[in-house]
Amino acid sequence: MNTLASNSNDYRNGLVSELGFKALSDAEGFDQVSSISACAAKLGELKSYLVGGGNLVLFVPDREPLSTNKIFEFEDWAKTYFPASLGYLNCYGT
Repeated sequence: MNTLASNSNDYRNGLVSELGFKALSDAEGFDQVSSISACAAKLGELKSYLVGGGNLVLFVPDREPLSTNKIFEFEDWAKTYFPASLGYLNCYGT
């Protein structure tokens, strides 16, 4: 089963694979506060990894993965694909 939890190790290490992206997308699309906050928590793990000096590798549909160490590129990616969860993260943290 592909869930946020089953992809947690990847998120903590700065990776969003295609399966990890789908799990985030499923949580975002469920449109419930609990799933949005869970997705926001995973985005928070990614952001923490980045702020700590790591490089993120982020799945992008129909394109090559985005490899970045820039916060604005991560936030643009998150705003494009997970706007509700990014908004939750920015308002409430994790």
